[in-house]
Amino acid sequence: MDGREIPGFYFDKEKGKYFRITTEARSAPGYKYTHTNVKKQREHKRNEAEETRQFKRRKKQTVVLSQPRSALSRVYLERELGIARRGYYLQSVWPGAGIAEYDSHSVIPPSNIRYFDRGPDLSVLYAVSGETQILCHDLKEAFPGIRFPADTIARMTSPVSSLNFLPASRALVITTSGSDRPPVVYLTDPETDGPYVGEQFTPRHCTSIWGASPRPDFSVSETGRSVPATATEAVAVAASSNLQLYTRAQSGRWECEVLRKSTSDILALTWLSDTAIAMGQRDGKILIYDTRAHGSAHILSHSAPISHLRRADDFTRIVCAGLFNTLCTYDMRASKPPVRPEHIPVTKWRGRNGHPFVGSQCITKFREYRNKDVLELGMDVHSRLGLVAAANEYGSLKVWNMYTGALIKKRLNADYEEPRLGETNAAARMRCVRFLEDADGDVSLWANVDAGVTRFEW
Repeated sequence: MDGREIPGFYFDKEKGKYFRITTEARSAPGYKYTHTNVKKQREHKRNEAEETRQFKRRKKQTVVLSQPRSALSRVYLERELGIARRGYYLQSVWPGAGIAEYDSHSVIPPSNIRYFDRGPDLSVLYAVSGETQILCHDLKEAFPGIRFPADTIARMTSPVSSLNFLPASRALVITTSGSDRPPVVYLTDPETDGPYVGEQFTPRHCTSIWGASPRPDFSVSETGRSVPATATEAVAVAASSNLQLYTRAQSGRWECEVLRKSTSDILALTWLSDTAIAMGQRDGKILIYDTRAHGSAHILSHSAPISHLRRADDFTRIVCAGLFNTLCTYDMRASKPPVRPEHIPVTKWRGRNGHPFVGSQCITKFREYRNKDVLELGMDVHSRLGLVAAANEYGSLKVWNMYTGALIKKRLNADYEEPRLGETNAAARMRCVRFLEDADGDVSLWANVDAGVTRFEW
């Protein structure tokens, strides 16, 4: 008996013979080879074969380090991931020199600013005052030392969760988190529509909108080609546990499409390319969605809920900020969890609840980042300068070297005072941190320090 398929019979490998497949009504009680039981056994075998095939496929595509602390394995990692393409001065000296002489300049005095974004050529600043009011600040001076008063653009029905300006179409995208009113996505053209005029979307089955991420222009900087005339403006929105895409054609009309429904809340979004979106979830998973294939894949895992995601200097590297003081850089090609070294006991390698950490192996970890349980702290990355700026839980702003993880500026805001033990200052939290470039290409760092807006530049 070679076990070949015979209609109406099932071959049992353990017993080495065939058994007739019968119905439950004609078989004796407890008979193993009924139509229902045989169907379950065959489905179970197919699932096991598929899991084995997937495991072998992941094993071939994953880089695993046996000794992550050794110098030899670090050289191997740099060679495989390509993180040593730049020279020593560009990776170590250049980021620190670029921000060494940064000084602070108050742009908007303390007025309960939560979020902001620049307008055309940094001459206009759009800001969220309080929780619902959207203001337009003209940074030009009407008289020496006197600026124009701020204009009110809109008032939302619930607290604002994000504000982004689209330079290509000069549109403003505002999302709200929802409260007694449902969360909405508000899109307007401030220069042409005027105040209180815009297009509003209310997502279905959505309890809160965590944020939005406009698609940057990757075409000129990476591929060298120009932007096609038929290109559409696109904004990815994290609507509770759903990923939505808002696109705008040349006619000016916005259209909404639900790309993916997840089982966990999507807390962070960022564009890795023209067609790839990285999503950070509450359960720590980092998923990559491809708009061309209309599919997603679980690539990386973080050891805590994710608050921010930013693309690093390459498509494969992502800077991730999360709760429990976690800020690090991941590479898609090294997605395996770290291996416990032999000299570290199991009790120290495991978490408080006794379970091992499930996060992927990071290639750079940024020390002295303090954020225990706040999702609204700002973080941004400037890949050309090699800088990572992030706000801490108690109001200080720190800057790291993106390549080495070294802390360059411990307290960029010099007037910051460390709070006492047990004290918190929720009003002074920096919810928005951005690297902005002016028309001349000069880079400056902006943050809402002490409920105002401060610019750090040379």
